Amino acid sequence: MRIAAYNLKKTYESGGAAFGHKVRSINDISLKIREGQIVSLVGENGSGKTTLGLILSLLLRPDSGQIFFDVPDWVINRYEIALLKKDLDSMRELGKDYSALNKSKLGLMDIRKKIGVLFQDVASSVDPRQTVYDIIKEPMVVSKYTDEQIHNRMNELKNDVGIDDDILHRYPHELSDGQKQKIGIARALATNPIFLFLDEPTSNLDPINQRIILDILKKINSKTRASMLITTHNIALANYIAGDIMVMFKGETEEKGPTKEVINNPQHPYTKELTSVAARKANYDILYYERPYNSDVKGCVYHRMCPVSFEICGWTIDEVYLDLKKSFGPLDLPNFKLKIEKGKILLYGVNKDQLVKMINLYKNKIRSFYAIKDIKQEDEHLSIELFDYKEVQMHKVGNAEVKCHLFEEDVSTLF
Repeated sequence: MRIAAYNLKKTYESGGAAFGHKVRSINDISLKIREGQIVSLVGENGSGKTTLGLILSLLLRPDSGQIFFDVPDWVINRYEIALLKKDLDSMRELGKDYSALNKSKLGLMDIRKKIGVLFQDVASSVDPRQTVYDIIKEPMVVSKYTDEQIHNRMNELKNDVGIDDDILHRYPHELSDGQKQKIGIARALATNPIFLFLDEPTSNLDPINQRIILDILKKINSKTRASMLITTHNIALANYIAGDIMVMFKGETEEKGPTKEVINNPQHPYTKELTSVAARKANYDILYYERPYNSDVKGCVYHRMCPVSFEICGWTIDEVYLDLKKSFGPLDLPNFKLKIEKGKILLYGVNKDQLVKMINLYKNKIRSFYAIKDIKQEDEHLSIELFDYKEVQMHKVGNAEVKCHLFEEDVSTLF
């Protein structure tokens, strides 16, 4: 197995030490990439794609989780059995012996030589004072290639990536966007890596150059059997180049599996949104929406935007409170008052029949109302109690996996 990662988590501090809070970048991500496999990470800005790629490239350390790099399949099989049985001792022992995260500095350096990275902004990731030749050569020098090895490898890279001799002595600012991407790819390939992380490799290119870059990557993959992880917000790119796809939202995996199956028959509501948006746009780019953000979302991270979310998806008392306030506010009821007290929502100036009628009227549009479990009349006010949320799990659907409560056997709500 080229890469096998389990239960990766990474958080960042936002707003400074005194007033900041933890922002969850990726949460409980597991992913396997086989030899020669191309996997595409698809999602909006802020979904955690780049963070995950940097962690798998061993350029960023996760807060928790394990990464196995280029280990025998039996190691992966034993670890997954231990994980299933919650055999912590066996998991620790295998992690100690085989995890890339437990390697010495020297061992980590040896692994990193097998990994190539193409950063999203190639120009800002290289020294502008270096020529193209020196930029491509640098990883080989660091890896102690001889002059003859550098010369031979440079000729191979020129042929594989399609670099003309006349640009080798130019500087980055003298290159077109397409040429810069070729240089970035050549640099990433310099030391014959067995795993490539390519962060938005076509995002700044016109359609013609996008196709050129994708064809170069496909040719390299076919020739070298290097595994590739490609981040993108372009559904068509994933469909064209990747055999497998993983859809991310707010740091979590929503759906993953064979690309054709996931795109042509999406199961998760978020994947359905992405593919329907893509179908309406000529270039298949994802539309970016302003979405409410909560770094400590309970339950499903997509529940607030989901058109079919229901009672157990993770609704909080604050969310239901705000939706009730927005719904009753325009009615201008003279004695209406709303507050939260002891884990319940209290309403004044409205009777139970009015509230039930309002909830039933707007329930399909305001999905948080599904979370209302009970309404009680208590003296001068109504008291609202909510359903408890349930942590969402991955479910096997066909050849794909989907993280959604809709695929649980005990779902009671009918749609």
